[in-house]
Amino acid sequence: MKHITHLYTLIFLLLMSACNNVAHHHPMVEFNVSPDINQQIVLNYSPYNDDLDRQSVVIEPDSAGHATFNVPLPEGISAFDATLYVGKQPYGLRAEAGETLNVDIADNGSGEISVTFSGKNAAVSDLLSATVNGVDLRPYFPLGSDSVRPLPQILQAIDNETAGYSGMINAIADTADRSYYSSLISRRADLAKTTVMRIYSNNISSQPVDSLPEYQAIMSSINPDDEIDVRSGLYSLWLYDKHPKQDTDDNTEYFISVMELIDSVMQNSVNRRIALNDAANNFLSFIGMPKEELLKFGSAFAGHAAGYPDLATKTDARIKELCQVISEGERLPFDPEMETPEGGLVNLSSLYGKLLYIDVWATWCGPCCAEIPHMANLYDRFRNNPGIELVSISVDEDRDAWLAKLKKDRPAWKQYRLSAEENAKFSRALNINGIPRFLIIAPDGTFKHTFAPRPSDKETTALLNGLLEK
Repeated sequence: MKHITHLYTLIFLLLMSACNNVAHHHPMVEFNVSPDINQQIVLNYSPYNDDLDRQSVVIEPDSAGHATFNVPLPEGISAFDATLYVGKQPYGLRAEAGETLNVDIADNGSGEISVTFSGKNAAVSDLLSATVNGVDLRPYFPLGSDSVRPLPQILQAIDNETAGYSGMINAIADTADRSYYSSLISRRADLAKTTVMRIYSNNISSQPVDSLPEYQAIMSSINPDDEIDVRSGLYSLWLYDKHPKQDTDDNTEYFISVMELIDSVMQNSVNRRIALNDAANNFLSFIGMPKEELLKFGSAFAGHAAGYPDLATKTDARIKELCQVISEGERLPFDPEMETPEGGLVNLSSLYGKLLYIDVWATWCGPCCAEIPHMANLYDRFRNNPGIELVSISVDEDRDAWLAKLKKDRPAWKQYRLSAEENAKFSRALNINGIPRFLIIAPDGTFKHTFAPRPSDKETTALLNGLLEK
């Protein structure tokens, strides 16, 4: 039996060697890294060019500074774009089966990193590196400024920025590649324009965005099953504008209808895959979704994504994970232990018996600190009400920073801190992926709201008063 096992292993290895022979001799990317480069090098990629389905691999050069990257490609795909990070600096590159892109990473002598490409896809990689951060809209809408350039000027500026890449586009020798990336850059600019026009419509002008000729022209040009329109993100504007239940308040029905529309208009397998993955990620981003709604969506998604078993498995796993999250009316399965500013330890359950309005925060979180004055105002409104307790729970790992902030602000309501271990359990149980997060716990220890409004929200006082009256 042992010899048979060895024989099967040998056959497997020979088959794998035969299948990967070309890829072995022609790595997609070959790195040459100077010995003075000490930043981590990471390649972030998706063979489908799906930003929501990317994988990361750390590039580890050998003693000679040499490393290669190769990956098996799904059927029908021969190339993809990726993002290379040298430290925190991003660069774009194109990886193609059967073609080796050479990447030289060196210090230019002044402490700055230089990344140089050579090979068939060098010109494409140069273009992708130049456009890796997309169109920056911040200069057109300066914070704290009342002076905003007229809309036609901003749209023209975006066109001018796009035209500035014409030299790099023309440097791409392959005619098909040159046309493809010229269209991709142009359509990404169109997406930026729609964003600008929406900002103008919502915040500056009273004119509905749908009435703008420039917006109508872009929307009417979108083909939801075109690879370029999918990669640029334009397709999502079309989908979420055209689906039949866009006015429903039922998030589950909304996204199920989106998936039905995807199936009806997208025939390209890769485009459908990207669109379905996007729909699942958008749906699962809603915090506090009831378990029955999660399961309903999961069942529908499994049907629509039957041709993509990896997506179905990933989404099912995420839904099962979210079904373990505490819902309204439930209790925590454990009793969090919290540190007091004096160094003592108390359990959350010691506060039960009153309505608890809890602020989960940290000193390093700007939006958290911005809520502190509003929390103080809220405390002043309820300080004489014996039925409610306002509580702040810090997730700071730096205890000294927490204590320094308390010393500076002198908050009058109760303050506690979770250790890293307790925070991990607490955040996992409540799906806390971002702060500030506000919670409301009933006197009996069950959750009334796992995603309560902030102190700065207008409805918070009325909500708390209503709960106290029950």
